[in-house]
Amino acid sequence: MPVFFLRSRSRPYAAAPADVRAVWHERFATLATAVTIGAVLVGCGGSGGSGGVPFLPAPPPATPETPAPLPHAANRAVGGTVTGLKGSGLVLQNNAGDDLAVAGDGPIRFATPLADGAAYAVTVKTAPAAPSQRCVVGNATGTVNGAAIDNVQVVCSDVVAASLCPDVLDPAITYTGGAASGEYVKVKFDSAAMKYEMTFVESPVPTSSGQRNDTRAGLTISGDFEHPTGTALAMPSVRQDRCAIVLKNGGTPGGMYTVAINPQAPPVLFVGHGLVVGGIPGATVQHDGLEFSGGLFLAAVPPRTFDSYPFIGFSHTVTDFTQVAGTYNELGFRVTPEGTPSQSDSGAHWFGWEPQAIQASQTFNADGSCTPDASQYSCFSTGAPWKLRRNADGSPDGVFTSGANPDLRYPAVGVEVFQFLVRPSLAHGIMIVGKVGDQLVPVIVRVGHINDGQGIVLAHMVDDQAGFSLLAPATNITQAVLAGRYVGTNSASVCGVVMSPGQSSRSSPVNGQMIFPSAGACTDGSASSDAAVNNGAMSFQGGSATLLNPFTSAPSSDLALDFTQARPGLVSVTANRSFLSGGTPVFKAGDTGVMVKVGPVYGLLMNGVNQQFTTYDPVNNVSKVNPFLSIGFFAE
Repeated sequence: MPVFFLRSRSRPYAAAPADVRAVWHERFATLATAVTIGAVLVGCGGSGGSGGVPFLPAPPPATPETPAPLPHAANRAVGGTVTGLKGSGLVLQNNAGDDLAVAGDGPIRFATPLADGAAYAVTVKTAPAAPSQRCVVGNATGTVNGAAIDNVQVVCSDVVAASLCPDVLDPAITYTGGAASGEYVKVKFDSAAMKYEMTFVESPVPTSSGQRNDTRAGLTISGDFEHPTGTALAMPSVRQDRCAIVLKNGGTPGGMYTVAINPQAPPVLFVGHGLVVGGIPGATVQHDGLEFSGGLFLAAVPPRTFDSYPFIGFSHTVTDFTQVAGTYNELGFRVTPEGTPSQSDSGAHWFGWEPQAIQASQTFNADGSCTPDASQYSCFSTGAPWKLRRNADGSPDGVFTSGANPDLRYPAVGVEVFQFLVRPSLAHGIMIVGKVGDQLVPVIVRVGHINDGQGIVLAHMVDDQAGFSLLAPATNITQAVLAGRYVGTNSASVCGVVMSPGQSSRSSPVNGQMIFPSAGACTDGSASSDAAVNNGAMSFQGGSATLLNPFTSAPSSDLALDFTQARPGLVSVTANRSFLSGGTPVFKAGDTGVMVKVGPVYGLLMNGVNQQFTTYDPVNNVSKVNPFLSIGFFAE
């Protein structure tokens, strides 16, 4: 509410004050006495000279004294003292003006004095920074009354910023989450011992290259971590360093399984209040395929080494699906390890590691079922209705699970995805519903599955597409909701640079029509090994977004945001500048995408719709085969 001040107008004096009247009375009495004495002298006369009445010479006329000026209302200074000031930039105001810049502790005085009867109101226009401080004004308002104002007291104190993460990482707290590798993971941190413990509850990731049957599922690794202070991965501030965890090593007891850590791009996790986001240890994956007959191998997986996999987890989860029920937007990223025929012009070559994206919306019902809408891949993260997952001993777990549909399959996204099933698929979904404050943040993991029947065809199973998705309520969001700085992870550590031959000349039936498909491949070396790319930060301001190097805060890409939201909750995004890994763009200027926000978490999906065409025109029919998913949480 604006505050207005009224200044008194000067009033003319009706009569001189009593002390002035006394001066004039004294002067009048003196003059009357002088006239009386003169008259007496003239009357007495004197001897000598001619007769008659003698005259004294007339005195010179008295020069009248200039009367003292009538007093006006005095101008009084307004000031006081400042104490506790450490930062720079403090500016005070009086009556919403008369700016006074203050450099340090000591007396202050505004340049413009005020008349008696005038009101004053001292306020802080600009608070000091470096360090950030809050200044409180005492005796801030009043009225000038016959004397200068010198008792305004400005007391400054340091702003105690809210902590970005817990002061102590308690090993009793478990973060439950999912990874783009298709893994359901639980992790603990012990800041006193500087150690972590990570359990791969469910996982399709093999423990060794060359085979697929033995995975990390059920294994628990432990290892050392450090904060990045003083290293190449140091964050812009010490308080941010304290919330960043760099994994140094890890393995099972006895060393049966160990993870390989690339010191140039180690897994980095960022811990906040109630959630953790970043990377978990990667793996090397390769498989010659499943032998069917006569030396025919299918589902071969080209070699890939992953430094890390994107991950998000929560310290609290919801286990009542009626609380989850509602309509959501879903942004997801998946990879099919063996690839599809769409990756080559003829369909004869499967280059493997084909990326797919999900940009869909759907409604989850209280019974765990999913009702699709018209968006592509709606409800493709759900098979059978979601139900509470149970541990091996029958005890309830803190997440939900969804199994195969009656047709044996668990839904997979993409064109010509290979699923070999002679019995219900063991691929399934895990839904982790994190609770951060009062907000629910659902994440869905597709846990792929493959089984090498060792030459026994009926024992084979191939349904190994894997990935994860972020869900956000399908309700409009405002520009004010996307503000501040966020830190997180993205899919570049899995698939950074995508190769594609373009549109295939071979048609394929999809949803009752023939298309000429396009698909990409993330071959070995295509993932980013740049920690600054894989652990990107995001800054939102004034309806735009900037991807940042989290360690230097240098901008990496600029995004324009459109809050029109043809589909509620989906903010349209256009890249103004390419996002590079080295000199190669992960996505290019002009590429488009969408963004969602749920609680303190944002999701960004670029090139999430791979448009397919019913005509063969490789020059003009250009599809987006390089999806990019970024997830992060509010830092400051």
